[in-house]
Amino acid sequence: MFLKFPNTLLGDRDTIIKAWLWLHKVDGPAGAAEVRTVPCMWDRNSATYTNTMDLNSMSTSQKCNDPHGGAIPDGTDQMFNLTLKGDVLQSNRVQGNHFCLEVSGGPVTTEDVISSEFATDTTWRPTLKMRVRIGTVPPTPAPMTQAENEALTKQEAQMTQVENEKRTILEASIGGTMLAQKRVLQPNATMSEGDIVARDAQVEDKLKLEMAEYRANAAVLGSRRRTTTPSSSGTAQGAPGTQELGDARHRQRVAPLTGGYWRHSQESGAVSLDSFKGTDATDHWKEDSSATASWL
Repeated sequence: MFLKFPNTLLGDRDTIIKAWLWLHKVDGPAGAAEVRTVPCMWDRNSATYTNTMDLNSMSTSQKCNDPHGGAIPDGTDQMFNLTLKGDVLQSNRVQGNHFCLEVSGGPVTTEDVISSEFATDTTWRPTLKMRVRIGTVPPTPAPMTQAENEALTKQEAQMTQVENEKRTILEASIGGTMLAQKRVLQPNATMSEGDIVARDAQVEDKLKLEMAEYRANAAVLGSRRRTTTPSSSGTAQGAPGTQELGDARHRQRVAPLTGGYWRHSQESGAVSLDSFKGTDATDHWKEDSSATASWL
């Protein structure tokens, strides 16, 4: 039996945690059941036994039902569900705009009769219900003001100046040490092209560490120290544009980090599954979908 469910409700950032395939059995004995994801290269009008018999052997096909997640019950007029693995459905989802499943198993010597999407009682129709973690987009940091942009430009220029000064000092220090070592054996030795390349490599490595430390210290100072002027009430207030070096730079760098934390805190933890009825904007659970698009 093949089922195709449209993927119309899930957003690009949503993640499937777990799912349940609900079916209605009209008649037949009990039996085990297996659910596999299959490629969606079929529809109700073109699918036949012959051209679908190899779908479950393709590389993209995976078993997705939990081995302890249900079976076909005995008796007539029985509603039952099979628990499905969220990660397997998530993989099947990215392959197209539908969830395509094959349900096999049941009794060995006879057959089970399962209701299709054409059942007169809509509650009998195959339904795929999912527990979904809703993905959220982190808020966009507020644009910097003109004063902050000017301060940042000034800071960038000052950072470049500091970096150039440190590079000059390191070149003299490291180069001098290398030359002194050479002249122990060769008093008139000079720096060869290979020596200069080696010196520059050491300079850049050490410069990265020094500049990282410098920027970190500048950011801390910028967040803690501000040039203040007394207000008319006697309370010290910050003067616009007088932040210490690194303040605007610190804000710019922290923004994506706080955005990442906001996203993590929003996406951590799942809402408990109480009902799949509501799918409005305030409902953290999405039901996808209430009926199959195709059935065999």
